[in-house]
Amino acid sequence: MRFVLFEVTPWPIETFILEGIVRHASWLVAALMLLNPVAFPSSARGEELIPDEELVESDDEAFDPQEILERLLELHRSPLDPNRASFSQLQRIPYLSAPQIQSILEHRKGKRFVKMEDLLRVQGIDQATLARARAFLKIRTIRQRWGNLRSRIALDLPRARGYRQNLYRGDPSKIYLRLDLSVDEHLRMGVLTEKDPGEKDVTDYRSLYLQVESVGPLRRAILGSFTLQFGQGLVLGSSKGLWGGPRSFSGMKLVGRGLRPYTSTDENLALRGIALTGALGSVELYMFFSRRRLDASMEDDEARSFYQGGLHRSKGELEKKDTLGETLVGGHVIGHLGQGKVLGLTWYRSRYSSELSVVDLVRKRYAFRGRLNQVWGGHFDLAFGPLNFFGEGAQARLGAPAVVIGLLLDGRSLGTSLVWRCYPPNFCNLHSSGLATKENQNESGMFLGLNWQPTVGTKLELLVDQHRHPWRGYLLEMPSVGERFTLKIMKRLGNRMTLTFRHRERRAEVAAASALGVRKNVRSVCRSRRFQLDCKASREIELRGRFETNRIVIETKGSGERGALILAQLKFTPTVKLSVKGVVAFFCVPSYDSRIYVCETGPSGIVRNLALFGRGSRTSLLARCEAAKGMELSVKFSSTHYDDRHFIGEGAEQIEGSIKREILIQLDWKW
Repeated sequence: MRFVLFEVTPWPIETFILEGIVRHASWLVAALMLLNPVAFPSSARGEELIPDEELVESDDEAFDPQEILERLLELHRSPLDPNRASFSQLQRIPYLSAPQIQSILEHRKGKRFVKMEDLLRVQGIDQATLARARAFLKIRTIRQRWGNLRSRIALDLPRARGYRQNLYRGDPSKIYLRLDLSVDEHLRMGVLTEKDPGEKDVTDYRSLYLQVESVGPLRRAILGSFTLQFGQGLVLGSSKGLWGGPRSFSGMKLVGRGLRPYTSTDENLALRGIALTGALGSVELYMFFSRRRLDASMEDDEARSFYQGGLHRSKGELEKKDTLGETLVGGHVIGHLGQGKVLGLTWYRSRYSSELSVVDLVRKRYAFRGRLNQVWGGHFDLAFGPLNFFGEGAQARLGAPAVVIGLLLDGRSLGTSLVWRCYPPNFCNLHSSGLATKENQNESGMFLGLNWQPTVGTKLELLVDQHRHPWRGYLLEMPSVGERFTLKIMKRLGNRMTLTFRHRERRAEVAAASALGVRKNVRSVCRSRRFQLDCKASREIELRGRFETNRIVIETKGSGERGALILAQLKFTPTVKLSVKGVVAFFCVPSYDSRIYVCETGPSGIVRNLALFGRGSRTSLLARCEAAKGMELSVKFSSTHYDDRHFIGEGAEQIEGSIKREILIQLDWKW
């Protein structure tokens, strides 16, 4: 199949006409979407958890959607009881605002909730809010035993050059196995293993935990793999690349999850040891100890850099596996001053088995060095009705302190937010994951958000982020600045259709050579516009259509690059036990610089942000069926076809031909 929307170079007259129509008509359509009030319908709850794209979609490569998905899956497996959950627990549901949570707590003082529909009696909770949040809520009187087993195997075809020339030790399959068991309301355990493509050991990555809850003054204790997250993540966070820049209004504030079992597959994020938490009145105390091995590049008994890839396929990659030891000990204390008001203090001390040394003192002048690090800080989260004031400050053993302060005003129809951050170049904390475009170092900026519902059926979201990097980056030889702007409008058209318009603009600085050969910073501007129509044709059929354009302009070039994508999606659910989803996308994008991202979800537990560039098409077919009671089988087939190349990828990952296929089979068993 050959799809040509326009040639890469030169651009024909049809392209400029199309670009002109989109440039002027898009704003007219966006304005018209603000009219005609129509109510958002409720959607039925199913066993399948499909996260909103606004939570897991990003055009930033540093963003890791898997961490957010794991959070949602954790809530989905262990939903909160609205009759018992605290304010901080309900804050973990991304679709509930602080005023709505306060209304739930006030309402249950007079009358407990008997069924989920009783939540509609709470002020500020409507059908749309309940439909999105009920997957994470469950009214119950006793906690039951349960178990989840997930087994998955994936394979890419044809084989890459690394397999044909025996550069990799293992076969190209990816194998995943996970088991979670809840023996009773006090005891839970789990184990996870994963083998990446090219690895020989089927259990190359292993993670297990044993969790005890609500035993005397002990609220929770975990032995094995665990994760910690407090405040805004400046002292202790759970994921690198969690933010990836402004994506959604609700994503500006990080809700600390405290102590949790580690159930993801990033091989460098889990702490391994023992952690426990208890309560004395309104004060909670956490203590933790971890000893783990990290992947790193070693030279002369010194660690030159961390290896974040997690792949152990070749001799060189295996030499980096588990070469650096880390011992970490710390504590956290948090005081509850009332409903929605907390203050917390966090401290940890870490020591590495080898000296961390940096060779490149220009690009990485402020990188962490030595064996010992110590970080401490405090955070606050104060809610006064619709007003929420939060923030955190952190100080490492060496360097200046880092600070993030935010203000949220979340009303019934209008929400605003303002978040300021300052991460000095010499703030070194390898366990932080606060709000940032890149990392919690060498960055300052202001984040402004607006969430407005002018009518019942219309939602508008505006996000603006200005950031500055006072020291040079790895590729930039000078300090840099940048801005990000996102406008998103969602409009209900009748009872079955939703129209979404999104305009996203990113201004940044890139390195370029001048006429004298000296590298300097030049401005680049990337603009993308998306039109998307979602239609529920019937109870069994859901449709989606999307048209997206992308344009990047660099200051030193006479003209820019334009790309476009057309996507169609069909989901067919004939019965509650069977569903089929098919997606086809045609793209024509000149280069990687003007790439267009597509968020692909499914099977359950998988989400990917794919960067499409070149000229071609991508198709995928996902089928789910209930093979037996509590047992779900998922099969996915996807294929990417390129019209403009005879090889895909480069180096050991290069594939001969113009088609890349993926096959995935997953079995979920719940009891």
